[in-house]
Amino acid sequence: MGQEGIKREFGSIEEAFEALPQLEREHCVRVADYAEIIFLQACAADIYPEDVKVRVRLKSEQSSIVADAARYMNIGKALVPELYHQLGSDFAPEEVALYRKHTTDGAKLAESLLMQNLSNPTELNIIMEAIGSHHELWGGKGFPTGAAESEIPIIGRIVALADALDHVASQKHSEKPLEYALEQISKDSGTRYDPVLVTLVMDLKAKLKRAFTKYIHQSRSIPVTVPLVRRRASRPFSLWYRPIVETKRNKTKAFEAEMRFKGKETAGLSYTEVEHIVKREGLLFDLGVYFVTELCDTVKRMDACGIHAAYIALAPPNGWLSRRGLPKEIASVLEDTQTQAKRLCIEVTAGMWASRTKTMQENLQKIAAMGCPVMFSGFGINAISAGDLKENGATMLRLSRDTGPKLADKQTTEYLAGLASDGIVLLADGIEKKSHQATFGRNKIAFATGVLIGDWQNEDSIIECELALLDS
Repeated sequence: MGQEGIKREFGSIEEAFEALPQLEREHCVRVADYAEIIFLQACAADIYPEDVKVRVRLKSEQSSIVADAARYMNIGKALVPELYHQLGSDFAPEEVALYRKHTTDGAKLAESLLMQNLSNPTELNIIMEAIGSHHELWGGKGFPTGAAESEIPIIGRIVALADALDHVASQKHSEKPLEYALEQISKDSGTRYDPVLVTLVMDLKAKLKRAFTKYIHQSRSIPVTVPLVRRRASRPFSLWYRPIVETKRNKTKAFEAEMRFKGKETAGLSYTEVEHIVKREGLLFDLGVYFVTELCDTVKRMDACGIHAAYIALAPPNGWLSRRGLPKEIASVLEDTQTQAKRLCIEVTAGMWASRTKTMQENLQKIAAMGCPVMFSGFGINAISAGDLKENGATMLRLSRDTGPKLADKQTTEYLAGLASDGIVLLADGIEKKSHQATFGRNKIAFATGVLIGDWQNEDSIIECELALLDS
């Protein structure tokens, strides 16, 4: 296809970019961010000082055009059917050639669309170099020309690294996709990628991590722990989550987890009915331990995504806390998953407390002594004393949903002030009215949960939501 034929396809380079499939456009946007970070580091490091071609290109004031160049790296794919956008293992030689043409045709397309709009020829050259050479390999086995080492334009080398970084990091290879991608790039240093640039990239982990987190909800590359996910998929149970928010700053402090049941057999049953089945079938203890394991997995996923969570509070199945030997089982799960005890909070509901046993109270004390926070939840005014809370290892009390209208009462204020002075952290639940929220501060209520703050969501949804909040 000649240059004039290419030019007639699109009216502008943005039009060509918009013609790419959505996932391809998202990939290119992320690559642009990575490429700009690497480029600026290369400028600051003054690499290859004796190479005139490199020195001409590595000027920090050109960082935005380098980002644009990376963003447009695959516009040549807009000229061919989507079938040929990715290299297929079963492609015939002519199909491989058609796929590879996205570099040369893309460079021609960029030239035809930009030569009248860019007054600075350097900017056009940077874009064409990125598009035309980002598939060349340091060892000389890339395409379209098979150029090697210094023969490859420095911009092409940088975009190639950024392209590979996002390609690997956006796949679910491990718990830490970005770290995995960096490891893979390091292995190919000197064969696929410029070794000097690879060394620079390894020192950019923090900046690249911020870019990775910025787009992670878009690429869906939420870190997972594969063995636990496989176990989860075969179970009719799962955990759903909602945030616990610090009221003064409106910032997520922690999360709480609630058991949910899925599948045809349990979809129409109430929580109480399913809990009865669990007890009848003798699944109570195993189910509780399983949920602790799943919660530890979620903690790791949130850490890998850069989502702050001081702890996740779990309300276990009723009766689970009365099992003998429970603290040792919890300690074993924490050790196996390498999760700090302070990240697992045990929630004791008013219903659990009403049917408490001596074993349950002893277990709570031992669990608290291990370093796990204990939260008592759903209690009304004067329903439990600070002494009872402390005796059973609790450091937090969440008030019942009907407390809101009483927050202005003198008796309520004195009760809450007394708890706060004894070191009990107070939380509110379901208090959505502004008039209630306005009284949080003077009633020593530091944290809250509720629909306005964030409703219950499954694990993937809550992580995506929190990442979106981080972006904003």
